[in-house]
Amino acid sequence: MKFLNIVLFALVSLSAVVVPSISVAQGVHFQPQDEATMVACHEEAINDVERDNCVGAAARQCFEEPNGFTTLGTTECYLREETWWDKQLNESYADLRVRLSSELFAALKEAQVTWIAFRDAKCDFAYKFYEEGSIRHILFSNCKLRTTAARANDLSKILLDWMG
Repeated sequence: MKFLNIVLFALVSLSAVVVPSISVAQGVHFQPQDEATMVACHEEAINDVERDNCVGAAARQCFEEPNGFTTLGTTECYLREETWWDKQLNESYADLRVRLSSELFAALKEAQVTWIAFRDAKCDFAYKFYEEGSIRHILFSNCKLRTTAARANDLSKILLDWMG
């Protein structure tokens, strides 16, 4: 029985290293103050550059919370904001699904599938590159935030600029 417990512990520990997005993101929830920060930033932005500067706004606010500058706290702050950008991305994608022709949406869907693979590979590389240090969690979560935000802004720009 002791051997089985050791094997089970080893598998659980290994899963935390192999699958960073699951082990780090559990229990991370976007907070109401994060929403208020992001909405205010976007409402005040008058152009694409200012909207792009909103990336990290809620995370920076989160850093001021207790333990916000610890490795775990910083990671959670980035992932909290990433959930907001992911929601924006999915809302824009759903809107484009309704507004684009089936041919154009098929092309967008293919691009989105390719983008997801790119995001995962890019952020997994950051994690693996710093595999020996705890900084890997921060770099992974920052990568997820910034890459997701950039794609959310891309889809938003299609809606705003191209579709009016």
